[in-house]
Amino acid sequence: MIDTATIFLAGEEPHPIEMQSRKSCIRYEDNHVRCWGRKTPEVPEDIQLDTLSVGPSLVCGLRGRQAVCFSAWEPQPNPTLDFATLVAGFSGTSCGVLTSGEIRCFEQSGEEVLGPDLPRGNFRDVQITSGWGCAISNDGLIECFGEISDLWTLEPEGEYVTARVGRLTGCGSREDGNLHCWGYDDEFGTARPPDGPYGQFDMGSRNGCGVREDGTIVCWGRIGLTTTPPEGQFKWVAVDLGACAVTIDDRVVCWAEEDEELAEIMPPEDLRP
Repeated sequence: MIDTATIFLAGEEPHPIEMQSRKSCIRYEDNHVRCWGRKTPEVPEDIQLDTLSVGPSLVCGLRGRQAVCFSAWEPQPNPTLDFATLVAGFSGTSCGVLTSGEIRCFEQSGEEVLGPDLPRGNFRDVQITSGWGCAISNDGLIECFGEISDLWTLEPEGEYVTARVGRLTGCGSREDGNLHCWGYDDEFGTARPPDGPYGQFDMGSRNGCGVREDGTIVCWGRIGLTTTPPEGQFKWVAVDLGACAVTIDDRVVCWAEEDEELAEIMPPEDLRP
């Protein structure tokens, strides 16, 4: 099933929409944030964030170099560190790359996590999921950490520009826009994306979708086998149990396998025309 809704989007380069655990957030052109879906944190209407990341229990972003997170259950203290990137993770943990290039993670209490598994060195990005994550060094190399599954059969070889991680599988884009994946290659083909090149992509639990350079969307893994993405030209896609994508004329198109899933991920009425 496919349904559509129109909302105003952020500027040319931001994360216009992010999804995780049936909750979604969008950042407007003036950096204000709106969220909806299951167990969504209350994000103040006057908050302005320069970046946006959605986790199962947290919504996080950067305001300048300061990490700002919101929890669905309790007030969220924020660490006093200078971040260059930030991502909301699972179990109330968030991670980011400091302006110095070091990786730091902090718990929902605001306390810093000083785990021995955190990569050491200079990095430009980090992505985390349930129990594990991967970081991209300044040289473009991937280093993964945390509870690496025994099911892993593929390693992150070579250099990467960007990366996203799912429950057991990570994928990264090369300089030529093609994707290479590592981790667990399940029966759904989560680690085998179609040929690109891609301008942008996202990973869900056991699925992925990407926007090719011609603006079309292709999906792989579980969602790719069961649901056909909509036709048209797009500039961004976000993947969860379903998926939502942003068209070149700023419409949001969402799709999912079940009506109930679709109803949970669609933007609320006051964000529609």
